[in-house]
Amino acid sequence: MNTQNILKFYGSKLDVKLDSSEYYDYELGKVDLDYNTDVLDLSKEIVYTTIKVNNTLSGMDCLRNLITLNEFDNTTNDEEYIFSGLTITLDYSDFVSYFNSSYEHTILNNDVFVFTGITNEIHYFSISNYNITNLPLFGVYGYFLDEDDNILLTSEGDSLIFTDEITFPYSLIDAGDDSFLITNDEELLMVSEFMDSSSELLSMFSKQIILCLNKLEDENNCCPQSPKLNAKPWAYKFDTGSGLDNCNSIINRRTEKGWTLDFIFNRDSQPWSLGGIFYYIGVRGENDPNNYADNNLSFQFTPDRRIKWVAHHYSGFCGTNGYEDGFYVASGQTPQLCVTDETKDFNVTIVFDRYKRFKDCDLENNGGWNDLIPKYIISEYDDTEVTAVTSTQLSISNNLEILNKKWSDERQRRLGTLKIYLNGRPIYKIENWEEVIPSKRGTQPFIQSWGGGTGLMNNIHNGVSCFDIKSIKYYEEPLDFTHVYHDFILRLNQYDFDICGDECVDNVYSL
Repeated sequence: MNTQNILKFYGSKLDVKLDSSEYYDYELGKVDLDYNTDVLDLSKEIVYTTIKVNNTLSGMDCLRNLITLNEFDNTTNDEEYIFSGLTITLDYSDFVSYFNSSYEHTILNNDVFVFTGITNEIHYFSISNYNITNLPLFGVYGYFLDEDDNILLTSEGDSLIFTDEITFPYSLIDAGDDSFLITNDEELLMVSEFMDSSSELLSMFSKQIILCLNKLEDENNCCPQSPKLNAKPWAYKFDTGSGLDNCNSIINRRTEKGWTLDFIFNRDSQPWSLGGIFYYIGVRGENDPNNYADNNLSFQFTPDRRIKWVAHHYSGFCGTNGYEDGFYVASGQTPQLCVTDETKDFNVTIVFDRYKRFKDCDLENNGGWNDLIPKYIISEYDDTEVTAVTSTQLSISNNLEILNKKWSDERQRRLGTLKIYLNGRPIYKIENWEEVIPSKRGTQPFIQSWGGGTGLMNNIHNGVSCFDIKSIKYYEEPLDFTHVYHDFILRLNQYDFDICGDECVDNVYSL
């Protein structure tokens, strides 16, 4: 803030030279309390109304080898539904590949799967966890009791243990020992056929994927935020999932001033090469740059101990045939991080501060998503018949978000400063950085992903962070240094930080 005119009010003979401008805000107020008081008390936590995400990814796996599905009891929505308490554990790669080639890049923990392998029955499954190895491949988890509370059936390890005849009309299946078991109408458990591989089991699923359990009650219901399970990344659609009916957005597409990301990491003795991508926002499941350009952003650790940001952008230009689309990859990275202790914590804060402030409709119209909606789509006219038509173009009314010249021309309204802090101290700053405004374009838009990125897009966002991510926060405002450092100071006693870097020597004097 050293660019302020400190002689603006009542001053004529004061000459002040200020240094360390990235570390402090200096301000001379003409009235009492004309300053930010919340940062002065280093013992009191600041309450931010703009914080939208405040969670942890600690203890989560960085790989998905197995996926476990539990049957949902849909009797509350359908009285004729036959609930069997089924549990399925399958190879994760085989499972996502079964649905389609790109489902690995769009799977969410909200998803509901439809099992139709039992004659005249439909069973709904949701994801319960990943990488669980002490459950049967397909069977009942837990036990059933008879009317006298005696255990009739239990599930342990890779097989089902039967202690008595089954007296309930449940359909029970076990493929843990390569057999396919199911109850019949005569209350006896019998082997009906053998299965050679999990592919036979997968073939019993419909290719239909329901977005969430709420859709079983009414397909018009909005979905809640995708739950955080035991494997990264934690990804969810942020345009819904909040409010009493889950129809409000979790975060906004664009904020008045900018945003702040805050993380606390511990390498947990892992090399920097396994730091990977720790944050992504934008569209998933896309390989078409017309859908993912200006609709993607990730932050990651590099193998040589840096933080790198990557975004694929759009840039139109006037070519020989008129206006033409162009695309490019923008990226940057910090100097090497000074944290070297592989078992201690460190705090990373990333801030985007837009040059221009927008509110209300200006958020949409000044460099915002309304610039992506041209009134008409103009295309070349293809005259397949001999007609009297003389026009060479067609104009079609449009309400879709499409990359276009106006969006490119309004780029300056999306520019600002990107800063990265380590343990409360700034280590990186870039001006004229273009903000990414998530768009409706693409297969699965409006995704915020913590602890990992997404595939496709030439793999520029592919990867997962194997570091222990103890804290994640997202603010819908750009925090200045005083607030970033204040929040770091307050957490000194909560974490074992690796404090590093040269001591700062202030050079402040007056004449």
